[in-house]
Amino acid sequence: MDKWDYSPLILTSLCGHKELVELLLENGATVNRDTFDGARAIYGALTDEIRDILLSYDIDKAVDVNQPFAAHISGLLQKPKFTTADLIFGSAGGFGSGLDIRVHWFVLLALTKLSNRGECDVLREVDVNVVKIIVDHLYLVTIDERLINKVDFRQLKNTCARLGLDELIRYLEVTADSDKDLKERVKIRNEYQRKLNQRTKTKLKLFLEDKILKHKLIKHDGVEITPSEKLELIKNNGADVILKLDRDQSIEGEETTLVYYPAHRSILSRADYYETLFKTASSPDFAFSDEISIFTDEPVFDPENNIINLTHFETHPDEIPVISLPIDFNIYSHTYDEVVEKLLAYLYHDEVEIEDDAMAIDLILLSDSLLIDRLKTTAAVALTQLSTKKVSIYEVLRVGWLTRLPRLEHHVAYILAQDLSKYIKQKEFKKAVKESSERLDVRQEFDSIELIDDIRYFLGKKYHIDEDADEILNAMFAKADYVDEVAVSQYDRDLDSIDELLEELGLKA
Repeated sequence: MDKWDYSPLILTSLCGHKELVELLLENGATVNRDTFDGARAIYGALTDEIRDILLSYDIDKAVDVNQPFAAHISGLLQKPKFTTADLIFGSAGGFGSGLDIRVHWFVLLALTKLSNRGECDVLREVDVNVVKIIVDHLYLVTIDERLINKVDFRQLKNTCARLGLDELIRYLEVTADSDKDLKERVKIRNEYQRKLNQRTKTKLKLFLEDKILKHKLIKHDGVEITPSEKLELIKNNGADVILKLDRDQSIEGEETTLVYYPAHRSILSRADYYETLFKTASSPDFAFSDEISIFTDEPVFDPENNIINLTHFETHPDEIPVISLPIDFNIYSHTYDEVVEKLLAYLYHDEVEIEDDAMAIDLILLSDSLLIDRLKTTAAVALTQLSTKKVSIYEVLRVGWLTRLPRLEHHVAYILAQDLSKYIKQKEFKKAVKESSERLDVRQEFDSIELIDDIRYFLGKKYHIDEDADEILNAMFAKADYVDEVAVSQYDRDLDSIDELLEELGLKA
């Protein structure tokens, strides 16, 4: 992949090089990673012939919702943005040979049968190419089939069995069947990759529940965590950072409660806020705050092998970094920690259940603070589809303005238009119109008001009237037998009521 996340297959498809497309497909290339702008090779194929070739290899035209998650996991292995790995495996010739493989202990812990770091020796006793195949599988990277021909297949199967990777064994046996033609093997591989993504998410969900959420530490009366408590918190989960929720009322009924979660930099970095924090912290020149400088201590890192030295924390638990969540807003759902745990579900396994509009609002605000656009959009979509009404529509409108989500303003305008005669009498409605009018830095006399424009638009949709149609055409429709004159009359009354309100507020739009 290049720096814009374009693969060779995508580029050759875009440029129309049929022979290169075929060559890449025959040698194991896939297009199961979204490009930078969300398009895929199938959409950008220069010719129908290339499109047909891609389809013949069972390339799915639909954008896979798992891809942002899969791309992040595979990126931890293929192109890490900063140091997060804490284990290294290399060739018999020693490290630095170009075959060194850096992995994360928590990935092995979550996705294999291994239960302690000493058991990792199973991956130090085998050929490095066996390790590469297994690690690619764990990190959702498409396995290079040429590697399989380079290894002792029995050793590979035995190692998979010791790690509990039955699905990888079955896949290797199927693809090793020489009776299957190339296209059939490619289809099998693509289907395997899709199922692997879901299996990985399921295992990470269990890991989050069993190794993180169950072991969170709650400290009442604002008492800070001790070094021994830090060490206990990251024990047996491979965590390299502690996430601190230090908001009053974080647990219902308590005033000064602190909540601590073990966490992993590699996962938290799915949020742009934390990615920027960790990348900045990797350079001591930019250690301009306590929150950043805690990551620059040399003993935490193994500079020779470029990995995090987790064992250092065992003797220096006071150096286990603690970072805060930037929550500076009042929540609408039950507790702050409940919202945080929804966030962690998204970060660790990409699946978050949003039960009501209050939780959706909280996730929108939190994801906006952490610069997670995808979660913010997901929560906004959920909000527009939920039937619960725990949050006032005017609060939804203001959250949409605050977080730059026009979708929410349109959603509120639609609701208001459906029963305008009720809403237009409310003080909150008038206040919202006034706020909408003030959103322009310098307002001209006849500038439009976004909220009013949206309401007028949805009124037209409600009564099946096109405000932008030609006057003569509208006159023809008005004379037609099928026009609902009652609806037209109500439409006119609604527009008049809006004009009267604007006059009352001293606004012209």
